[in-house]
Amino acid sequence: MTVFHNLNMPLDFDNNIEVMAAQVRGTTANPAQIQPFELKYLPTNIEVEMEYVPETMIERTHTDNRTEISVTVKGIEFLGPNLETLPYGANPRFPVLCNTFDRIFRTITSEPEDFVVENTGVDIFCSSYELLPNDRIKIVFMGEKLGIVNGGLTTSVLAYTAAIQQDLDLVRVSCRIWCLEDYEEEDFVEAADARNTCLLYTSPSP
Repeated sequence: MTVFHNLNMPLDFDNNIEVMAAQVRGTTANPAQIQPFELKYLPTNIEVEMEYVPETMIERTHTDNRTEISVTVKGIEFLGPNLETLPYGANPRFPVLCNTFDRIFRTITSEPEDFVVENTGVDIFCSSYELLPNDRIKIVFMGEKLGIVNGGLTTSVLAYTAAIQQDLDLVRVSCRIWCLEDYEEEDFVEAADARNTCLLYTSPSP
């Protein structure tokens, strides 16, 4: 991922760092290791370029102001030069250490070719995009609520895996880029909440 800052300001990660203790599952002979890990994510009002796998791009126009781009990208394309991820925007959940984190990590490191099938991928809200030559796409995030709306845990595991110098070259990730024009910030928040909320099912009374 190539990063461009649109506001002529230096990238400041002071307010964009989550310190995590990443646990990797072990065995009786080799216990699990817990390592501190700083997850860095880009601020909003940013412009990035990503390269996608050839012949995987599908563009859909749902309404006049809602366009979806579906692509498959290498895992490393979600990370900037300092292993920072895309902005988190309206995403109500920051990555947490859990069994899913561990399972994603094990798939990336032991069965990378299966990752695109076993993982639900990443959804991104942006203000605009531009398809570029050589299978590249420019994505613009001009607004505080734009960025990753679903798949934050996936991107955090990709960042952790790269940080411990594991190869991501064989990892492919399904990515859906939503361009939503003429929307209010609360619309992004509502959509992000809908994609990240799990409610306990209660059966109706007889």
